Amino acid sequence: MNKLIQDSWDILKKNPNLYTAVILMLFLSDIITPSPSASVFYIVGVIAYGCISMAVSAGLTNQIKIVLATKEKAKFDDLLTGIGKYFNVILSGNIVLTFIFGLLFLGLYYAVTQIVVLSPQDIEAFKGVYKGLSKLKQEQLPEYLKAIDPHLIKIAYEYFMAFTFYAMVYSLVYFFLGLWTQMCIFKGITWIEAFKKSYRIVKKNLGLYTILTFIQSIFYIMFLSANFVIGDPFTALFFTILNVVVDTYFAVLYCLFIYRYDEDNKIELITDAIQPPISKI
Repeated sequence: MNKLIQDSWDILKKNPNLYTAVILMLFLSDIITPSPSASVFYIVGVIAYGCISMAVSAGLTNQIKIVLATKEKAKFDDLLTGIGKYFNVILSGNIVLTFIFGLLFLGLYYAVTQIVVLSPQDIEAFKGVYKGLSKLKQEQLPEYLKAIDPHLIKIAYEYFMAFTFYAMVYSLVYFFLGLWTQMCIFKGITWIEAFKKSYRIVKKNLGLYTILTFIQSIFYIMFLSANFVIGDPFTALFFTILNVVVDTYFAVLYCLFIYRYDEDNKIELITDAIQPPISKI
């Protein structure tokens, strides 16, 4: 594992052009996504940002793939080539996953509403609790929570457990399919085949992959927490730069993980497949 981590950093140091994609996404996130108050424009902005994010991510993965396969430095042209070649398959795979998880969410929501029936009085009571919470000062919160009707707490708990179950299923599926987009680009395969290959490589290297994703999660929790405490522009700039480095680094790390641990070490270049030398850790 130490060699994998060190080699990923060495690749990134030799290829600073790989930062371009992540910097571009950070720049576009502020331009494309409008305020949530503009509901229709917000939804359109989120969809547009999601599509552009998928496209740029495909381009970045293609850059890394070519760096690994040819040992040449990253080129901006490879970013554009990856967008043009792989965007459609990445988009279709994400649409399928969104559809599946959407159906799961709606099915779970329907099941819960059939089991835990909310009366009109319950709905009005929850509205009252929400309004009360929005007006409270922090020191008043403990006493207010103690005064809430136990019946409402029981209902809230049942909904919470149901959607916790949904979150766990979502996280588990995302964990095992987390490398499917890289597989599409590395192997030039469909999203169905990529789902299978992602599952197999994660299952085969479960311990190592779990450690890598855990380390990545620590960084993302740190970035999320920083958003609530940053007060000065210099600190904000530091975390922005760190975010760019970490995002790009883990993109390289997971690509190198596939390059070294996949059972089929062929990498599809633009027109053909080559079998690069593999250095096992």
